[in-house]
Amino acid sequence: MGYEHIVHLNLTDRHSLPVWTDYQAQSMYRDNNTKILDIFIEVVNSQTQFNGNGTINAIPIIVYHNVDHENNSPNISPDWLDSSTIDVNLFDSEMKYLYDNEFQVLTMSDLGYNQTSNKLYIKNNADDNFDK
Repeated sequence: MGYEHIVHLNLTDRHSLPVWTDYQAQSMYRDNNTKILDIFIEVVNSQTQFNGNGTINAIPIIVYHNVDHENNSPNISPDWLDSSTIDVNLFDSEMKYLYDNEFQVLTMSDLGYNQTSNKLYIKNNADDNFDK
C-alpha cells in the first residue's frame, strides 16, 4: 500500500527510488492512526523477507512531505490537510517505532549506484553488505 515499485533500475530512473508513503492509508483511514501505524509497521518490516545471512538486499525508504497538528489547529487550511499531511502524533509514533526497533537512518549520500549491475548499494559501511 503506497509503495512505488521499480522493476528495472537504469541510468535514467536510478534517482526515482521506490519509496513508501502513507498517502493511500491516510486517504482510507484518515481518523484511525492506529490502523495507519499498523500498516506502516507491516511495510517497514517487509524488507526482512529479502535480507539474510548478513546480506542486505532491500531497505525501506520512507518519504514524508507535510507534518502538522491536523486535529488541533483551527487555522490550518483544508487544502493543506490532504493525504500528503501526516499528523504530528502519528509521525511521533512512527519515529518511536523505528527508534525502538533499531532502524538505521540513511541519507541519499549513503547510497551508491552500480552502473554495471544497475543496483543501489550502501557506501562505506563495514557492518552492511549490500549485494552489489
